[in-house]
Amino acid sequence: ILLESLVIDNKQLHPRTELAKIYQHQNKYDEAERILIESLVIDNKQLHPRTELAKVYQHQNKYDEAERILLESLVIDNKQLHPRTELAKIYQHQNKYDEAEKILLEILDINRKNFHAMAELINVYSKVNEPEKCINKFDQFLQGVRIEKRRQPQAMFNNIFKLCKKYRKKEKAEEYFNKHKNVLDEKNIVLFERLFL
Repeated sequence: ILLESLVIDNKQLHPRTELAKIYQHQNKYDEAERILIESLVIDNKQLHPRTELAKVYQHQNKYDEAERILLESLVIDNKQLHPRTELAKIYQHQNKYDEAEKILLEILDINRKNFHAMAELINVYSKVNEPEKCINKFDQFLQGVRIEKRRQPQAMFNNIFKLCKKYRKKEKAEEYFNKHKNVLDEKNIVLFERLFL
C-alpha cells in the first residue's frame, strides 16, 4: 500500500517516512536513508523525515551525522520535543551525559508529563552513578502526574526498576511497584518480580 501511494504521488512524504521505518525494522538502512533524503529534497523543513533519518544514522553508529540532522531540526522548530529526545539519546551514545541531561530537563520544563524524557533521564542518571538525584527527580515527576495503563509510561518504569536494582534500592522499587502496579504492563510486572523477588 505504501509503495502504491508513492506510485500514485511520489511527492507524498508520509508514505515515504512510513516505508523508511519499515526498512529500518528490516535493517535496510541504506534504503531507509535514500528514501528519507529524497523526502528532504522534496521539503527540507519537514521534521518527521529528519528525525527518522537521525534514527537511521543512530542505528549505524553515525552519531555525528544524527546530531547534525537533529540540531538542524531544532533550528527549523525549537518547540518540537521529539527531535530533542532523540538528540538526548545521541548524546548518551556519545557519553555526553551533561548535554543529554540538560536537554531532557528542558523537555520536562516544557512538558512536565513527558514519559519518554523521564525514561531517558533515568538512563542518564544510571550511567553517571547518580541514583539519589534520579530518585528525587522521579519522585517529583510522579507528583501530580496521572498515569494510565498505556504504552508511554512503561519504559520509564522499566528503567527505574533497573536503576533500583543496580544501586540496591529495593525499598524504592517496591514503593513504585505497589503504588503503580495497576498501570504496569505484563513485562514490567515480570521484570520487577525477576529483579526483586
